[in-house]
Amino acid sequence: MQHYVGQHKLNFNREISHSGSAFEMGFEQGKRFAKSIKEGWEILKNFGGIIAAKPPFIPTPIFLFAAGIYARWFLSPTMETFPDFSERFLGILKGANISQWKLALLHLIEVIGSDAARQLMGCSSIAVVPPKSDEPILAKNFDFVNEFQPFGIMRINMPRWDITSAEFTLSAIAGSHTGINKEGLAITYNYGYSREKPVREILLTAKVQQILQKCKTVDEAMKYFSRKPHSSAGIITIMDASGKCYAVEISPQYAAIVEPKDGFLVNANLYAHPAMQRRMIPLGARFGEKAPQNIRGKKIQHDNIMRTKRLKKLMESYDKIDIEVIKKILADHGEDNKPDEDTICRHHDNFGTHLSVIMLPVQKKMLYLWGKPCSGEWKEFKL
Repeated sequence: MQHYVGQHKLNFNREISHSGSAFEMGFEQGKRFAKSIKEGWEILKNFGGIIAAKPPFIPTPIFLFAAGIYARWFLSPTMETFPDFSERFLGILKGANISQWKLALLHLIEVIGSDAARQLMGCSSIAVVPPKSDEPILAKNFDFVNEFQPFGIMRINMPRWDITSAEFTLSAIAGSHTGINKEGLAITYNYGYSREKPVREILLTAKVQQILQKCKTVDEAMKYFSRKPHSSAGIITIMDASGKCYAVEISPQYAAIVEPKDGFLVNANLYAHPAMQRRMIPLGARFGEKAPQNIRGKKIQHDNIMRTKRLKKLMESYDKIDIEVIKKILADHGEDNKPDEDTICRHHDNFGTHLSVIMLPVQKKMLYLWGKPCSGEWKEFKL
């Protein structure tokens, strides 16, 4: 059976179009991706970041159940503040027929991944505005743990009362990390490397979801970052059809705004604002015993520094940036053309690039591909 939205043929295994209430859309997501969600749980329960936190004297099933109860408690501020998130979560729960504590723990992937002791993945994003380009462009490589690569999805949300959007997330998740809405507001969420520990507050993926559903402009979106503290560290880049663009650099206790310079703004998990750099994991800090064995002792920020430098160099090398240039940059393997964990298109045994997205707010259109941009096939979707 083929599924279409307008002229766009959906990939049934990864993409969904749904409408209605938050619960109804969540139910459709849970039902469609029930097998994927349950497979995701099987991966998560053996995930190194979870196992490393388990005391040796506690049996794994008991530890996982307790962690799930903790995760549900951790999510309560998000549920209470954003009823739509709560309803979508419940819809996914019912549609997938999965235990609430398991689904809550799956949602905690976002916070577990932001723990500096275990961080080994991080996205790259590019924002470019006129006159450096003919139109505003926001792009991203989504990099994550390889085991979770099969669980990425695109969903086209047509809520009953709010703004239609196309966004990217994981099959079990109510929030999202990247997307564009019908008003031309585009957003990306990357991890930030802060020394501050995550706190029990609203998930950043939930804020991204609410912004796409509720906001038309960057100025409207900014109100979602006025509340402190934040659940975890991140760098959220927001752009609207007027070309206005900000990167909001976030730590659990603080946030600062970075604007485009010379017509562009790039980030690869490295804070740029001086106030945030004081809260950043030191450039000389190294991975410890909680990290996978093959990166223990490696400098935590090394990959971020290398990708940031490369992004800036490539952007500065072009007088004018267009979609084809963005595609080349997202697929870049460095000056020596040797793909590895330090390149913008990331290749590593533990993690890599799972998805590339280019969003065009004026046209209300995006291009995207599943997999690595050095070898994947670009698709196009217009809202």
